[in-house]
Amino acid sequence: SFFYKLKEAKSKLGFHHDENILGCTSLLEKMHLNVSINPNEILLPAKREEYLGKYKNLSVINDFAHHPTAIRKTLQSFMKRFPGPYFAIYCPESFTSRSNFFLNEYIKIFQTEFHLESLLFVKNMSLNSSLDFLALEKNIPNSKTADTLDDILSYIENISKEDGSLLIMDNRNCYGLWSHTSFTKSLRK
Repeated sequence: SFFYKLKEAKSKLGFHHDENILGCTSLLEKMHLNVSINPNEILLPAKREEYLGKYKNLSVINDFAHHPTAIRKTLQSFMKRFPGPYFAIYCPESFTSRSNFFLNEYIKIFQTEFHLESLLFVKNMSLNSSLDFLALEKNIPNSKTADTLDDILSYIENISKEDGSLLIMDNRNCYGLWSHTSFTKSLRK
């Protein structure tokens, strides 16, 4: 087995992509294959630090992050690549993310590790969720919970008056946010 460390950002693609590129090139080198990868020629996957455009004054980024390790890496890269202040929407829709399994980690990440101007947790009422949203709101400054798509759109509308960047972390559809809402129709590259 081999290990690699990302010492510094090699591209403007984001932390996940840089780690993957370094991991692949390291593996190929261990196999005695020399490959040159140009980050500018890579077709990037959707929902991995994907820049969607501007909504009014906000840069909007979407990511699949749904567990603590991915959330940390995504927030770290997001805050290096885009201007603040920083806003986030987190839709815990995977099985473990919508349970209390990661509750303390979520609190640690959002309470002390990263400073967000505000954070919206989305409680998808159609999914069986045991995540303690009240504990999240109580322990994480500037956070609140949304129960509907209208709540999400209202949050985005309110923060869009600010300059800054919005990270939307979801691994499903976030109450249909991506389904031709006024928000998605207004995004401009």
